[in-house]
Amino acid sequence: MIISSVNKLIAEEYHNIGLWFIVSFIFGIALYFALPSEPQIWQILLVLPAFIVIFIIIRNSFLSKTLLLILFCCYLGVIVGKIRYLTANTYHIDTIIKSKIYGTIKKIHPTSRGVILVIDNCHVETLDSYNKLTSIKISAFRKQVHNITIGDQVAFNATLYPLTSNKLMINELSFNILAYFNNISAIGYATSSVKLVQSNNQNNGLLSYKLITTIEHIRIKIYDRVIDILDSYLGGFINAILLGENHALNKDIIISMRQAGVSHILCISGLHLSMVAIALFIGCRFILNLSTTVAFNCDVRTIAIIMSLIGSFCYLVLAGGHIATIRAFIMTSTTMVVVLIKRGVVPLRLVGLAAIIILLFNPEYIMHPSFQLSFIAVISLISCYELQSITQQHKFNVDQKDILSKIQLFFESNIYSSAIASIATAPIVIYHFYSFPNYSVLANLLIVPLTAFWVMPLTLISLLLMPFNIENYSLLLAGQGVDVIIKIAKIISTLPYAVTYFGHIDDVSLLIYLFGFLWLVIWHKPWRMIGVVIIIIAIIRTALVSKPDLVFNGELTALGIKNSNSKFEIHASSNMPDFFLNYWSNWYGQNEILFRNSAIKTFNHRIITNSGKIVAIRFKNTDECVPADLIISVIPNDKCKYTTAKIIDAAILNKSNIVEVYCHKQKCEYKTKLKSDRFKLS
Repeated sequence: MIISSVNKLIAEEYHNIGLWFIVSFIFGIALYFALPSEPQIWQILLVLPAFIVIFIIIRNSFLSKTLLLILFCCYLGVIVGKIRYLTANTYHIDTIIKSKIYGTIKKIHPTSRGVILVIDNCHVETLDSYNKLTSIKISAFRKQVHNITIGDQVAFNATLYPLTSNKLMINELSFNILAYFNNISAIGYATSSVKLVQSNNQNNGLLSYKLITTIEHIRIKIYDRVIDILDSYLGGFINAILLGENHALNKDIIISMRQAGVSHILCISGLHLSMVAIALFIGCRFILNLSTTVAFNCDVRTIAIIMSLIGSFCYLVLAGGHIATIRAFIMTSTTMVVVLIKRGVVPLRLVGLAAIIILLFNPEYIMHPSFQLSFIAVISLISCYELQSITQQHKFNVDQKDILSKIQLFFESNIYSSAIASIATAPIVIYHFYSFPNYSVLANLLIVPLTAFWVMPLTLISLLLMPFNIENYSLLLAGQGVDVIIKIAKIISTLPYAVTYFGHIDDVSLLIYLFGFLWLVIWHKPWRMIGVVIIIIAIIRTALVSKPDLVFNGELTALGIKNSNSKFEIHASSNMPDFFLNYWSNWYGQNEILFRNSAIKTFNHRIITNSGKIVAIRFKNTDECVPADLIISVIPNDKCKYTTAKIIDAAILNKSNIVEVYCHKQKCEYKTKLKSDRFKLS
């Protein structure tokens, strides 16, 4: 009876099942990256015969076949992840290197203090064993860099660090994954001037390489031109939304925009590319219609669409090909092509198509906050658009010409879309950044229109005027708009209770939420409301998860303790960077930094938790064995032999970066963050 009812429901929503195939494929990619160890090819291929056999057995059952195909899409996701891993082949260093480096400049990212250079074809002079390095990221001051550009061969002294040299990150795997697939072998800083060995115009590279370097040259010229006309304060903002170059953004601007809930404005997104596409379409159509000959003898709309596609692609390349921009381009171009062939458009399928195309070539993007936030926001807006249209059409006649009604409709739509996107993406934001801006709807209501109708149009006009060297006035006007945006963001970010710090969300709670969210937006029948129940379960589970009483860094660098006021105190040496102090505090769910300068390795510790349990941390191999409920011993051959207490010994610590301790009235438990050798070839 139940199976037949489910079969009937699925049959009624047959057209939506394909979306679950896409969801399963994406989950398979995420599953691959979440595995504790790298799966072997034979292990993956071993599953394929099982799928074939099961499919033959259940081929007459519609429900069983559907579920099996969903699982098979998940399996394909794992395969895509494995193929990407095999093609990357990035080598990482495992120790600090000080040497002379030779290489070719691949990218130049200006910063507030200098530049970040991405060096390709690296050669480390003193250590032949490290000449397998693919690319490295080097920071340099302005005074160290003179008259170099993309494609130049350079030489300089540098200090290189392993990507995981700082073990203070509690969740560092996603960083390693993105670095591995970007072919980054090491990071570091230049200790000498970067000297030119051979200029780019003397190299005879491949045509594709020359094309890439030409594009990068154009980007640099645009960047410099914007900074010349505007100062680095306002120019850095313009370059962020025009070119995606946000390394030189003022730190105060970044903090204000983030705490106001409009940091997405600083990233090139669908808003920017959609404006380019619409502007080109309207502009081309208007110009072509000026000629009656062209208007009567040519398909003006088709020509305008083609020109819009070409222009959008050029902007995509110029903007650096960011995730949200690629997603927007795929959706926009597909929509235009569908309009050309006069077919209907299913928006959620366009989103799924964009996700598949992006992840087929770069499955590691699944770990990137930009990918997750962009797609969740778009899906939520598409799914809620129908409800908005119904409610607003009830209030306003579509043909109504009343200006006040249209203004009211605009602001209501803005509030509605901002609220929906903020609510839908809130768990993702909290998962990655541990906090949530409370006034994001207000900030978006004020700042998004300013960006869409003032700053972006003038910025795009300036871009078109740059070849003629007459962009000064339009850029200055755009800069005034940026100044207004920054002031609004600063005011909102300083309001009382502007930000709530939630702390970390565990992976399981986030997965439950995402499943409930997708269940709600994909299905159309009343059973979609089960998704609301699943989301509520995820929220309750998140609220019930307790915070650790103690966080111990496995590399013996830092110790976090929940004090008697349930505040998180960080005990570490004075050279712990401010970034990590903020990171640890926000991870725990507080903005306030309680730092205690302590050389924790120099003596043994006895910590009494709020539940009365005792945690002992042993650094010195002494005969003084303190009774405790849980022992953390970094000593390989500890003299103390405990029989009743739980022990986290040196063997466990060698496998773990982070230990979280949870104590209750009955006992103490612990969780470990296992070290992973995945995505690290050394």
